[in-house]
Order: sequence, then structure tokens, then C-alpha cells
Amino acid sequence: MIAPDELIVDLFAGGGGASQGIFQALGRHPDIAINHDEEAVAVHARNHPGTDHRCVSVWVAEPRAVCAGRPVGLLWASPDCRHFSRAAGGRPKWKAVRSLPGVVLTWATRVRPRVILVENVREMIGWGPLLADGTPCPDRIGRSFNQWVGRLRGLGYKVQWRELCAADFGAPTIRTRLFVQARCDGLPIVWPQPTHSRLPSLFARPWRTAAECIDWTLPCPSIFTRKRPLADATMRRIAQGIERYVLGKSEPFIVRIGHWSHRTGRGFGFRGVAAFLIHYYSNGKQGQDPREPLGTIRTHGSFALVTVEGVPTPIVDIGMRMLSPAELALAQGFPPEYDMTDAGSLTKTTEIRLIGNSVCPPVAEAVIRACFNIEQEKAAA
Repeated sequence: MIAPDELIVDLFAGGGGASQGIFQALGRHPDIAINHDEEAVAVHARNHPGTDHRCVSVWVAEPRAVCAGRPVGLLWASPDCRHFSRAAGGRPKWKAVRSLPGVVLTWATRVRPRVILVENVREMIGWGPLLADGTPCPDRIGRSFNQWVGRLRGLGYKVQWRELCAADFGAPTIRTRLFVQARCDGLPIVWPQPTHSRLPSLFARPWRTAAECIDWTLPCPSIFTRKRPLADATMRRIAQGIERYVLGKSEPFIVRIGHWSHRTGRGFGFRGVAAFLIHYYSNGKQGQDPREPLGTIRTHGSFALVTVEGVPTPIVDIGMRMLSPAELALAQGFPPEYDMTDAGSLTKTTEIRLIGNSVCPPVAEAVIRACFNIEQEKAAA
């Protein structure tokens, strides 16, 4: 456990998923949270009002001044992942952004946190020097990462890393991220055991599904009555999804939707609507069944919901809408009461960006519980 006099510091990303996981695991909010993004800080402050917020670059925040002499029990860092991620494609990388994990070394040197947890995309393992054109040098893949780990170990830290899938810890998304755990208190590094599985057993519950995050009562406008026709690529993905998840499925996912009579003021009857998800930026993916966890949530609208009416009767209409920020936040693992809107002041685009950049709270909670032996302490008590 973290002692009452030890600080919890979160160099957070997005809407503050790690901080929510910290609260769920330890029952206390971070003492200090640092991020340069004013909108991210506003959302974090609304959900973690007792935290001391610093809206500055992590390069500017001086650890000794920030901590004011108090010991640090936990430092969580989620460095900007844009220039490690495959989502950036083959575009040139920025050395300044790729060097952000170096901030962790500054904190380790100056205030020596007892435990350090770092979250990033899996590609961070391949962090290495760049060529003159800004692309990674193929002959030095992973060199910078190994040097970074070596410097942490040189400072007296034990260091291990794992790739963890959010779906294995109760989040309805298959988002998989790299987690690095470093500690200098002499205790062993411990990793959480999955609580959920694609193949459930006596030891693991089934993966949660995308369907449980979706508000099926929201309107899903017809693709045939749009003022602006959909792009050909989008129409192809819709057609492929219908063929694969509706017509080609012996048991398509059916949503029972009731009708409301404005004439009588009463609900009546039900109709069957087959539904599936398509990846708006698909990279060749044709979609997925709603009975599976959602794919990785990006920082822009990345999924569209498609419904097909009249299954198994002849198809009479096809509707499509983007998943709402509230649905995406639930899929990321945030509790329903988490306010990602800053009391309605943010645009949907900003909300989606903050959600996509966030750590999945259930994974953060599981890692912290294992790291600080929360379950063992509860059993001993």
C-alpha cells in the first residue's frame, strides 16, 4: 500500500483513465496531475477535484519543486504515443515527442519515486534513433528503449514490462498497451492475473462486449436519405459487413427495438434489427460482431454503427451512425458517471480525442492492485 505521506503523481494522458484506475484501486485520487492540454486538465479537474493540477509541459514541471520535499510512492506516466504508434503510418516521427519517456528518468533521478508505472503503445519497445528523413532506423530498432531501461536499472530500479489487453481485465475493448513497471523499494515486481478471457473458464469470466456499451435507442439515420452521399469506400465496408455479419451469419446479432405510437401515447410491438460495427478507418478490416469487445478506440471517430432492418425478411433500410462519446467512454472502461464533457463545454471531437488518448481504467486498476498487493492486504486484514 502507499503510505499516507507518500505522493501519487500522474503525468496523465487524455481524460485521465490512469487516475480513475488509481482511485478504483487505492481509494484515493492522485495528489498531483500534470498535462499541458487545458481541455484535458479541465476534464481531469472536474473528475478529480482534490488533485493539485499543473497545466504545464512535463518538461517544464520540476519534480523537486512540484513535490516540495514529500516522498513519491507512485509515479504514473503516459508519454505521448503519437510518434511510436502504428496509427501514424509511415509519416516522419518527431524526435522531441519520441523522447518524452526521458521525463521518467528526470523524476527517477530527482525525487526517486518508490514505484514507477509507464503506459504506452506496444511499439515503444522499438524506440530507436531516426534517419535523416524522420523515419526509424531499421538497424537500430529498440536501441533507445534498451538504453532507457538500462538507465532506470542504473538508478537502482528493477524493471519489467508486459503487453496487457484491456479486455482481459474487464474493459469491453481489445485495446492492448505496453506497461513498464519499475520499483526501487526492494519488493518484487508483480503483474495482475486476467479476470476475463475470450474463452471463459472457472478462472476467468467471458470478455465483455461492445453491444453493452451501445445505446440502441439513439436514432440511426438511413444511408439512402443523407444530404451528402457516403464515400464509395464507406459503402463498400457497409456492403461487406452486411454480407459477413448479417446475410452470411446463421445467427446475426439482433436488437429488439420497440415502437412508440404518438397517436395513442403507448408503446407497442417490436421489430428485429440486425446490427454490426464497421471500422470507419478500416485499414482493410471489414468490421466486427457487437458480441465482441470493441476494437482500439482512436482519437478521432473510428467506428460506425450499422443497422439492417427486416432480418430475416427482405432488407428495407440500412442505417448508420457514429458511436457517441458516451458510448466510446464506456467501451474504454470509464464508469458512466465520469464526466468527459467538462459539464457540456467541450465539442464531440475533443471528447473523442480525450477518450482515445486515455488509459483504460480497469487495466490501470488491475496493475496497481497487483503492484501494491491490495488483494493480499485485504485478505490479511
